[in-house]
Amino acid sequence: MTQGLFLDRSIQDNTIAASISKYFIRGKLDEQAMYRATVEWIKRIGCVAPSPEVSVRTLSGGNAQKIVIAKWLNTDPALLILNGPTVGVDIGAKYDIHQILRRLAGEGIGVIVISDDLPELIQNCNHIMVMKNGRVSEIVEPSEVNETELATMMSSQ
Repeated sequence: MTQGLFLDRSIQDNTIAASISKYFIRGKLDEQAMYRATVEWIKRIGCVAPSPEVSVRTLSGGNAQKIVIAKWLNTDPALLILNGPTVGVDIGAKYDIHQILRRLAGEGIGVIVISDDLPELIQNCNHIMVMKNGRVSEIVEPSEVNETELATMMSSQ
């Protein structure tokens, strides 16, 4: 959480932080547009929050992680790279985040997940790339590998 969010700032400030330039109109920030966008993202990602003005620090780990995702989705990316997107979140939030990622992939957004959570990779990825020493050592289809085999690929020389 400390790497993807401004914890003492509002949900709105965090959601628009990476895309703030699109809210400048004639040299001024369009506060209404920022508010509307934040409300829309809160709905789209299923974040439970009383309002866009509350501090991100008040959110659960899962809801805070959803705000990190919303921040980057608000930039209209063609590719989203996530490192450990469900680390430290409860099982419900993990499910929600996986659903968000699947929906994005279905919408044509490229999604790369970097994770050491083998079940997460097997259940959510179309391809799994195993890297060792900065190089690709294997590329497998999740349907063709189980956790034990994948762990072996990751640890073998």
